Amino acid sequence: LAVLSEKPRQVNDYFKQLFAQVTNPPIDPIREEIVMSLVCPVGPEQNLLAPNSPQHCERLVVRHPILTLEEMQTLKNKKFQRADGSVAFSTQVIDTTFAVGSGPDGMLQALERICDEAADAIQGGLGEEGVQGIVLSDQLAGPDRMALPSLVAVGAV
Repeated sequence: LAVLSEKPRQVNDYFKQLFAQVTNPPIDPIREEIVMSLVCPVGPEQNLLAPNSPQHCERLVVRHPILTLEEMQTLKNKKFQRADGSVAFSTQVIDTTFAVGSGPDGMLQALERICDEAADAIQGGLGEEGVQGIVLSDQLAGPDRMALPSLVAVGAV
């Protein structure tokens, strides 16, 4: 292995895989489609042991973990309703940016704000039902606003 060698190696030596140096479980969805799927169900999961009901179908099934811009817009802007008109699945967009000049304190305040907004969105207000999904967005990032790293924002929520 190039990593363990004491001699100088070329960069491409570090990226070669020898036999049995592969990932387990398999991560190639094309060749390993029998045992692997990229389908991502999103939304509240019902009790599998309960009798079948319409609520079991109230999940959004995403075929790939990466969404197109159109799919993301649909997810952000649309409320999915039941036959009786009540909301089955809705989302709320939360901004994950903060002012550039606010420094580390601004970042911590932004994290607290994001967590508070997420909790309020899921719990809902007085007489209102909460949302089932949250979209963390950094679209407002620019010269005067800095985006929190996605992993930090998701980990905090």
